[in-house]
Amino acid sequence: MCADLCNELPDDVKRLTTLMSSTNETEDNVSTVLEQYERLGFPPAQLERMIYRYVFFHLPACSAYRFLWTYIPPIIILLGSFGNILAFMVLRHPSTRYVSAFVYLTVRSVVDEVVLTVGLLRRWIDYMINRKLEHSTSVFCKLAQFAGVSSSFLSVWLTVTLTAERALVVSFPLHGTRFISYSRVRKLIIVLSLICILLSLHFFITVDLIPTTTTPSSSTATTDFIHQPYHSLYLEPQDSNTTEPWRNQTQSAITGDVSSVRQEMVYQCNFKPEFASFAWLWTTIDAVVYCYLPFILIFGLNVVIVYHVNAAQKKQHRIRVRHSVIPMQQLSKATGASGDQMNNVRQMTIMLLVVSFAFLVTTVAIVVTKILSQVLDLSGSGRTHERLYFQLADTVAELLMYINHAMNFYLFCATGKRFRSRLWYLLAKCRPTAPNRGTADQQQTARLDPDCHYPTCSNPTDTKNKRTKYIYI
Repeated sequence: MCADLCNELPDDVKRLTTLMSSTNETEDNVSTVLEQYERLGFPPAQLERMIYRYVFFHLPACSAYRFLWTYIPPIIILLGSFGNILAFMVLRHPSTRYVSAFVYLTVRSVVDEVVLTVGLLRRWIDYMINRKLEHSTSVFCKLAQFAGVSSSFLSVWLTVTLTAERALVVSFPLHGTRFISYSRVRKLIIVLSLICILLSLHFFITVDLIPTTTTPSSSTATTDFIHQPYHSLYLEPQDSNTTEPWRNQTQSAITGDVSSVRQEMVYQCNFKPEFASFAWLWTTIDAVVYCYLPFILIFGLNVVIVYHVNAAQKKQHRIRVRHSVIPMQQLSKATGASGDQMNNVRQMTIMLLVVSFAFLVTTVAIVVTKILSQVLDLSGSGRTHERLYFQLADTVAELLMYINHAMNFYLFCATGKRFRSRLWYLLAKCRPTAPNRGTADQQQTARLDPDCHYPTCSNPTDTKNKRTKYIYI
């Protein structure tokens, strides 16, 4: 696609532009240089493409594209991997291991790390070396597509099921234990994983290394649209009355005999020719499963959650006002336990609302770009600039999508009091520094983790009984 114009310039383009810039840039000198290249075997059409490649390389949109792909991915990968690993360690603690919401978040921290590694890290390496790793072997081609798509699907739908569970809890708070259990959550996650795997298994059949004939100046491109003619992607409309002699020759070279253009055979990871119709169908399925449907469901479920939370707060306020004549000490004794439980539910709901709304914010761009890519017609030699700027917008949307897979840990820290307590306990590791501080350390440890016995934390409470009593806050 047009992003190829923004990648590193091929050596033949560098040599041509260097030779042209070393002479006086008059019409005669430029024509002389081009004639010399023609005598060396470069057809006018290929020279035309090389010049346009150089011009587009220095556009502001290309500069922004190169900046984004050079500096932003390593920041996302480092911060995201650090956060996902810490989140997994915190959420796997015995005191939170059987909390329904934390079970989903634990699995998602692992899946998000797979998405960052297989997706963003691979894409960044592809850009830095100006060559797609998936073009190297057939096995890697199939595995990269399978792992990237299946992990992305699973991460998104874990968020959907988590939001649906939270909507169920706030809508029917007295029946949460009836609908939610550890075995049901585990089975649901297994079913989701199997569905995502089944949806992605076709890559082992439909995708392979496809031989493609290309010119040397385009052989370093990393495009996925390998069946598009090179000049239809890159060349601007030509003026038939132009005065440059090499431009007059270009028209006949593009529309006439192209057998003289030097070509070489390369292999690119793409759908097999017999699955060309399925490739178009899969583009629609991928957009619906990963973007459109999850976006609509999470948005609707968040509306339900916000509605019931506001209704519960208003009801609680009316109860307090109605019973305001009751002494505060008696009221606190009567509602102390339920108040703590409601506070835990409210904190958990707020944290999960922030996570789901962050998903909506970071994926709305990719939803819009996918819709526009199916609606807009940017084909044709006169739409190169439009395709270039659309590719820049698509890059921003893609990076926002990967940010969604890297930011959950920081959202947990910002909104989850219980998560922060577990994180602090994990970092402190419950190690006292002096014997005479036993009482204070024991109290601090109990506040951070009531399951941790002072001073070594080596004998936590038995977690076998926790499996029979599932927590769903």
